[in-house]
Amino acid sequence: MGTARMKHPITGDIYTDEHGDVRVERGDKNGLFRRDGSWISGELREADPMMCIWMAGHNFGDSVPFRNQRLQKDHGAGRRKTEAGEES
Repeated sequence: MGTARMKHPITGDIYTDEHGDVRVERGDKNGLFRRDGSWISGELREADPMMCIWMAGHNFGDSVPFRNQRLQKDHGAGRRKTEAGEES
């Protein structure tokens, strides 16, 4: 599993994938959490459980994150080819 980092859209905390666990950084404090958001270690003892689930459950590696894969699949939806073979 590749290391991925994401900034929480509301709190600004940084969530980092740590091989199935999630490290959360808030200023000079940090904590390590399980996939369900429960605390493992560190000074920071609270995290958004939904962000932990998302970060720990996605394989970022060299692949494109799920949202972008879905957008790429849907990109051609609704397009039609003209008689000349061009997309409209």
